[in-house]
Amino acid sequence: MKRFFHPHFKDMLFTWRNFGEPCSQARCEWESTKLLSSNGIGTYNPVCYGERTKWGMERKSFIVTEELKGVSLTDYVKQNWQQLNKRQKEKIITSIAAFVRRIHENKFSLPDLYVWHIFLKENQASGEWEFAVIDLHRMSQNVTNKKRLMENLGRLLHSMTDRYFDEELKRLFIESYAGSDCAGDIHTLLAQVKKYSDKVSAKRKPKPY
Repeated sequence: MKRFFHPHFKDMLFTWRNFGEPCSQARCEWESTKLLSSNGIGTYNPVCYGERTKWGMERKSFIVTEELKGVSLTDYVKQNWQQLNKRQKEKIITSIAAFVRRIHENKFSLPDLYVWHIFLKENQASGEWEFAVIDLHRMSQNVTNKKRLMENLGRLLHSMTDRYFDEELKRLFIESYAGSDCAGDIHTLLAQVKKYSDKVSAKRKPKPY
């Protein structure tokens, strides 16, 4: 269960702009899970949501979801990263990059895209990694603004702490995300994402894990 108490006015304004009508934080999360799932992007399955309003304004809301299969990326990294070899780490990084790229190709922006909001599990049949993303109440759809998508990447890079993710892995993530469609120099793209990551890091430290 995820609860929203006394939501900020800016969050209520955001949901209004995103859906064209007043929308509680829980309903926004509910609609976002449906949008991602309908586009084949992993997230949790919602069960129900509830909301309390006053004069049309949200006061409280909640959403209940099924338990996600898999483990949070932070827990996986904390428990297993030191035992993985370089190739195994690179496979996870490139798989995450492909997952984020698919989100952006479907024109979704996730301002809360952090390591701790990604879940993973290994498909035993194929040996490939599967991912799901959570914390969606600020998700936007039909986003084509490249700057906003780069900010998503910057926040994810900010959450990749140096203890586990060295500069080589971070660069591999950006290169894998860009693929062969990168318009311009990969160095420029990396600098743009790093600039925003540093901006976020200047305001707050990454959550420890």
